[in-house]
Amino acid sequence: MRTARTKFIATTCKKGFLLNAGIQSALVACFALLVPGAGSIGAEELRNPFALPPGVFVKKSLPESAQPAPPPVHLTLQAVTRFMGKKVASINNKNYELGDDVYGKTIVEIGNESVVLADKTGRISLSITRPEFSVQVVEGF
Repeated sequence: MRTARTKFIATTCKKGFLLNAGIQSALVACFALLVPGAGSIGAEELRNPFALPPGVFVKKSLPESAQPAPPPVHLTLQAVTRFMGKKVASINNKNYELGDDVYGKTIVEIGNESVVLADKTGRISLSITRPEFSVQVVEGF
């Protein structure tokens, strides 16, 4: 018979014995240590739940030859100005100086109305394109 002073959390084993919960967990731990393979799973059965499936790679880990080429960007030279003695080219609404990288190409020359960009595939030249407009003079207004 149990009293208030001797409360035990009892569980039933398969054979019907009543054991203290602390004793039961200690026995299970000892059994796992003494019997090879008990309580452990072989490394071949474990898998990383965060691993990518076979054939799927993170973009950064791909070799450079396997990475897709970036989509071509249409470059538009909008203006060439001087700022503190340096020429500044405005390309696609951003300002660049000589030697800056523009979408993977390097500015190698800045003229008065043109810019030359180079990369490992070759050189391209951008020129300022002026919109066409007409002026109509009305006399006698």
